[in-house]
Amino acid sequence: MGKDPSYVVALIMKDGLCLAASRRNKPGNLGLPGGSIEPTDETAFDALAREVMEETGVIVLAAHHVFSRVDDTDGNVAWCYVVDEWEGEPKNCEPGIDVSWEKPGRLLEEGCSFKDYNKRLFEKIGLHVPNPFDMLVSLSDEEYAKRPQLTAEEWAKSLREGLKAREEAERDTPPVRVTPGLRFR
Repeated sequence: MGKDPSYVVALIMKDGLCLAASRRNKPGNLGLPGGSIEPTDETAFDALAREVMEETGVIVLAAHHVFSRVDDTDGNVAWCYVVDEWEGEPKNCEPGIDVSWEKPGRLLEEGCSFKDYNKRLFEKIGLHVPNPFDMLVSLSDEEYAKRPQLTAEEWAKSLREGLKAREEAERDTPPVRVTPGLRFR
């Protein structure tokens, strides 16, 4: 990509929690794993797999593009993916970056630089019930553990329904989409 840098972001979910990575040397400022698409990355997926591995040690096996966002300040594009399959246990791999499983609402708190972006992502994948994150943030760990759990099939169905509804709503102004095998040279 060279002169037009872009970024990839990965949403990895497990048991109702999402994998979060802190900003470097800012432990409370959480976002999703990801980073710059490098000139050596042939596809956005290559960049996604590399960035997730570098930050978390997780190997991304399959992911699908959910949406893209153009940054108003610098024109860079953030490509967001939901990771469908991965291997490995997340761990802190880069100095100053903390990796942890978090309640989705945690990524919407005031101290998180990407809270507006995270909220848009959660809405895109069908997690846009009225104020769900306000409720989740205020739950104790014990209360959170008692909430109804989604099975993998229920999560996938909810995701498909949310994406279908969003696509229908945006037909007149389609978002930027990644084409599999798209090369950035």
